[in-house]
Amino acid sequence: MLKNTGIIKEIDNLGRIQIPKEIRNNFNIIEKDSMEVFIKDNLIYIEKSNFIQGLTRRIDELGMIVIPFEIRRQLNISETNKFEIYLEGTKIILKKI
Repeated sequence: MLKNTGIIKEIDNLGRIQIPKEIRNNFNIIEKDSMEVFIKDNLIYIEKSNFIQGLTRRIDELGMIVIPFEIRRQLNISETNKFEIYLEGTKIILKKI
């Protein structure tokens, strides 16, 4: 079941979105952690990954993660699109609004 965090974030001109510090702390996500990024039901799922497979990206020092170009193209995401952040188990879910 999706839990709405009430947080809305915007994609920047480099295709990055910031994972809020409180979520990073709760999920024990630190700089340079590998994160798997995938689409399911037109939502973007981000989950901490212990090994590199598929579409993975690293978290930077500001908590930013690049949403892969393939995903941005498939979901027609452009600069300044806004996303609601949801949580489901160990997954962070981005819903375009």
